[in-house]
Amino acid sequence: MKSATDQPEVSLEKFVTVNVKMQQEGKGVKEIADALGLKREYVAQRRTQLRNQGIALPKLSKGGGGRTRLDIAGAQALLASLTGQNIDEVKKAGAELVEAASKRGKSDE
Repeated sequence: MKSATDQPEVSLEKFVTVNVKMQQEGKGVKEIADALGLKREYVAQRRTQLRNQGIALPKLSKGGGGRTRLDIAGAQALLASLTGQNIDEVKKAGAELVEAASKRGKSDE
């Protein structure tokens, strides 16, 4: 079933898993989008939204979701297990991303 953005619905777990695996293979946003059956722009936007909410998806070597309630702790635990980091490192990185996003938002006011 497609969402209002006309993109197939992809669970947070699948989105995070594919992102981490593709990053480890040196792939970029386009390859992630192709693997998930999504548009490149949608993947880039969703990555940014998740990072701004504290899910520290790894930066990609190439290239740069709706308003549903996110399981931040679950996604962070998944990210930790996929990257080999401990959960405290993932949470710290996520908190730094949230703080940076907050500062960017305040400077725009």
